[in-house]
Amino acid sequence: MISNFQSCTIGIHTVRFIIRRIVIRANTLKRYGGLHILLVWASFFSLIYLLVKLIKTADQDSWSRSLSWFIRLKSLYKNSTHYNFSLRSLSERLGCSPNCLSHHLKILEKHGLIRYHCGNITFTGINKLKGKYGKKCIGIPINHKHQYDILRGQIIRFNLSAQAYNINIKRSEIKECQPSKTEKTRGCYTGLSAKRFGTLLNRSKSTGSRIRKKLKLLRLIKVKRIYNTLIQKCCYQDYLDLKYLSRIPVYSFYAKGSIRVERYSEILYRIGH
Repeated sequence: MISNFQSCTIGIHTVRFIIRRIVIRANTLKRYGGLHILLVWASFFSLIYLLVKLIKTADQDSWSRSLSWFIRLKSLYKNSTHYNFSLRSLSERLGCSPNCLSHHLKILEKHGLIRYHCGNITFTGINKLKGKYGKKCIGIPINHKHQYDILRGQIIRFNLSAQAYNINIKRSEIKECQPSKTEKTRGCYTGLSAKRFGTLLNRSKSTGSRIRKKLKLLRLIKVKRIYNTLIQKCCYQDYLDLKYLSRIPVYSFYAKGSIRVERYSEILYRIGH
């Protein structure tokens, strides 16, 4: 039996411990940028980590949609096991038909991402998949409504990373050559046109544009339009005459006393998401 004095002492020590933890956390947030740390800490628990090669393989072999269902399933069961597996109850929880879920589970089982054992379903962990798909992994944001589009957005992320890597190499080579002051060294940027967006995802230009717009609304990418100026200080009548004579591209336009054309958009993937 604990006396009133002992319980009071325990309560005081508990309060002191909580206050000490709050002070430590406050100092940490103050030192490293409080809002950023909180956002990163919150986003850490809303990510499912997958191997990069696994995502690329699923995209190449056209079973990315099933992999998106794997992310949804794994987000529901953090211990990687669903006990007393029932196809109907699980499909109701995911908001789909049992036949749809069964189809994707068969594909996942075929590729070794899930296995059945004594009425339970177990999701294969990253460590067991490293031997087949390498060690490099990334975090995928969880969004049950748009999970497939978010997963496809990782293919765009890989392409932008490759572009940034090549740009850094070119800049380092230019820097070693010591270019003149008139030489441009900032003309490169990471970006994709709507057509290229669709090509990477094995879709049409219109579908690529739609997916790019959706990823922007989901705040996974940041899109900035880029324009080139063809002719400066001209009037609108000059623009009409040049277009009539086919001296300028059909897609050119007139704005602020100059003739411009739009280049492919600059795209940056938001790492914090």
